[in-house]
Amino acid sequence: MKERFRGYALIVTVEQNTHNRLPDLGESVTADGDLIERVLLDEDICGYGSDRVTRLGGTSATAENICTALSTLRGTVEPEDPVFFYFSGHGDASSCDGSEGASLFPWNADIDRCENVLTSGLLAQAWGAIPSKRKLAVVDACYSGGLRMTKSTAVEQKRLSRPRLNALSEGEGSVLISSSRYAETSLILRQDSTSLFTKHLANGLLGYGGHDGDGFVRVFDLFNYVAIEVRSEAPKQSPVYAAYHQDQNFAVAYCVDAKRRKMRKSLTEMAADDISRLQTITAVFCSLYPLGPTDQGIWERAGGDLSQLQLSGQGRTDWFRAIRFMERGGGSLTIEMLCREALLDYPRNRDLEPLQHFYPSAIS
Repeated sequence: MKERFRGYALIVTVEQNTHNRLPDLGESVTADGDLIERVLLDEDICGYGSDRVTRLGGTSATAENICTALSTLRGTVEPEDPVFFYFSGHGDASSCDGSEGASLFPWNADIDRCENVLTSGLLAQAWGAIPSKRKLAVVDACYSGGLRMTKSTAVEQKRLSRPRLNALSEGEGSVLISSSRYAETSLILRQDSTSLFTKHLANGLLGYGGHDGDGFVRVFDLFNYVAIEVRSEAPKQSPVYAAYHQDQNFAVAYCVDAKRRKMRKSLTEMAADDISRLQTITAVFCSLYPLGPTDQGIWERAGGDLSQLQLSGQGRTDWFRAIRFMERGGGSLTIEMLCREALLDYPRNRDLEPLQHFYPSAIS
């Protein structure tokens, strides 16, 4: 889709929490966010503009920042603009403020004092205030099946070119897809780089769960595919679908023509090197230049043009997008050129050593 899909998205990944009783979830949660962001930005699938996708992760994934981002959506989106909210992190089956439903834990959540916790009551108020007629919330967290994103009761809950743009704008309602029931945990399998649920969610958006005759992936069909695939690998984890005032099985992604659909590689079949390369390069440059491609002028010194990048001011997000931009052939800058320039700043830094595996000519 050359013309971008007018959608807004908020992606939140909480890899670790300040509270000592919440264990670190590690790189798998970061990889969850990277994967979803990649799918949303892909012009042939969802086509969200990078200026419409907000990413909060690590220490930036605070309760205040999440609430601010939701409030910004409330003041930005129009009724016809679709909104996508994704959360990967810790959750709990109850809400400590007395509201009905589960809760989510941002980076700075204090579960003893019930401070900085995203309870169902708080989320329902913030989510319900966003004027979009078509909202999809996806939560990959333990016990997330008990989460409530609206003040009303779900009316349906289950466990199991221009015409293209118009089709992606049809239908109304608010849908919540949760990775597990209220009494279940959500798994990260040892052999996967991402969470089990998110892995199949991304494949579903790619169209591996099917699509209609025009190539559109629709929300309930997406859920049905994800639920089946998750259960096939983990029978004790059951994704949950909750719909609020949904009048249609609305479209959430697009698959290009049949020939190109068959050429798409399932993300569950993607070579480990393909996944680890992007993650490794991003991690290296985040550690050396934490402010992003603008840090110490590294991008421009290496020969890149900052005007070609969509910068958010969040170091890791900006590096992820910049490296992805290069790997897809955008601009004149290459990874090799960037590595050579970084070696001038850090000639003996061991963080650059893993890049020898991917780009030996850059290190030699």
